[in-house]
Amino acid sequence: MPGMSADDSEGEGPKRSRPGSRQSIDVRVAEAVARAEGVDPTELKPHLYDAIDTEALDRVLESMEPDASVRFRFHGYRVVVRGDDTVSVDGDDS
Repeated sequence: MPGMSADDSEGEGPKRSRPGSRQSIDVRVAEAVARAEGVDPTELKPHLYDAIDTEALDRVLESMEPDASVRFRFHGYRVVVRGDDTVSVDGDDS
């Protein structure tokens, strides 16, 4: 759904995970996309690790400035991972 937030159970605004989370980035991305889809993260097929190189994503994020970001598409959503550990998931109506 467009404009949903991972912190919003009812879905207003982009999906976001909270900075400082102890979960790995791949788990946080999968959980945010699963919330947007309304499913359990284990139900996402393909899995995130089948769609992108999650180890490379981890390496990039380790060296990123807080105001930088990495963007990619997963399950039809635009995923933005920022250097401040924020994960946003936004639907694309196009």
